[in-house]
Amino acid sequence: MKERRDVGLDMSKLSSIMIVGCPDSDVNNIMHGLEAKRVKRCSSGEEAINELDRIQPDIIFMDVVLEGMTGLEATRWIKEHQPDVKIIMVSRKLNRAIMETGMEVGVDGYLEVDACQHIITKAAQTVLSGQSWFAYALSYLSWKDSYSLAS
Repeated sequence: MKERRDVGLDMSKLSSIMIVGCPDSDVNNIMHGLEAKRVKRCSSGEEAINELDRIQPDIIFMDVVLEGMTGLEATRWIKEHQPDVKIIMVSRKLNRAIMETGMEVGVDGYLEVDACQHIITKAAQTVLSGQSWFAYALSYLSWKDSYSLAS
């Protein structure tokens, strides 16, 4: 396993990004503010696992819904074998159960795949600096729960 670089808040130090299972429009949104020498797109969790040693990504954006194994299953495997890899779980819609399961398997962050670029960049910076990124999702889900109770 390679030694992890300290990317921190300097996104220009990214060597590689892996994006798993996201359609083209979402990949474009994710990549808009991120700079990396190499971007590897994988269509499945199995492909991501097979490419992990070769690509050695600084960060992985992992879709929840994938062909074959789910994004959560792929994340569990990756974190068991390479715990230092940073993974942000992305989904079409924020869901408390998915977020909680993601936290259990080692996800470093969770956000909607079509979040604004500022949020995606901030999430990447945060997890690359060793912190987690769940505040945005927790705030939204708490608001949603409060709103549904008030109705």
